[in-house]
Amino acid sequence: MLDVTVPFLISYRTLATSVGIVAGWGMIFLGLSYYLRSRIGQKRWRSIHRFTALMWILGLVHAFSAGTDAGQAWFIALIAITAAPSGAVLALRLGRERSGSASRTGPQIQYLRRKAAVSGGGT
Repeated sequence: MLDVTVPFLISYRTLATSVGIVAGWGMIFLGLSYYLRSRIGQKRWRSIHRFTALMWILGLVHAFSAGTDAGQAWFIALIAITAAPSGAVLALRLGRERSGSASRTGPQIQYLRRKAAVSGGGT
């Protein structure tokens, strides 16, 4: 049991499997951090949340390097179909941040501010 929960203990494709273990633990902790937002603060949580993309990429590295089906056309197609939308959104977001066009507030906040301004500030 320890060999599939602790990185670098397993003898089967040690590096590839360990990358998957790190990605799995990372996603678990990142998921649980959502429930700690009120205690750790929104700003800190958003900083932590940025590691989600890294864990996702590590999971893909694991999938393509540890599995016996990694070279199969059906496996590659399945990964491409499911990963392409997330990859596209990540690329757009990174492109916006580099160009400086990313807004400081999300679309929901902007919508609420506009709605409050139109209605005279009342809720």
